[in-house]
Amino acid sequence: MVATDSTGATNLDVASSADGKYLYTLDSGLGAVSVYLINADGSLTDFGEIDGFPKAVGFNGIAAI
Repeated sequence: MVATDSTGATNLDVASSADGKYLYTLDSGLGAVSVYLINADGSLTDFGEIDGFPKAVGFNGIAAI
């Protein structure tokens, strides 16, 4: 397991970077996007999160932010 959702978080959407190196998850309820490095074997490494979004952001998907 790479990570677990924090209390109140809901992963509403997932997207990968165009180069296939990163995976992003929209953590609605926290106002954050979690970032993971996609390793050569397909496993994920937690790369941190980007916060500062309104907690209700993202109900239209990750592309909307």
